[in-house]
Amino acid sequence: MNGVEGLAVRNDGHDPSGIHCGPTFGELTARAIRRFADRPAIWYQNAFVSYGQLGDLVSGLMQVLATEGVGPEQG
Repeated sequence: MNGVEGLAVRNDGHDPSGIHCGPTFGELTARAIRRFADRPAIWYQNAFVSYGQLGDLVSGLMQVLATEGVGPEQG
């Protein structure tokens, strides 16, 4: 299992304005990480980092922040 699951963004499909909203940036990013996990995403310290590796790094950061009480807005 990679860290992509940790990148899920809450989207219950309910839009009180009545206007359809497409996927969020976070949702699109999580999709790209799942779809292109083995492809190079960024060049860092003379090596490519794959989308899957990048997802794992972001997931790890999210876990550290969550232990410090930082997370998505509730409301």
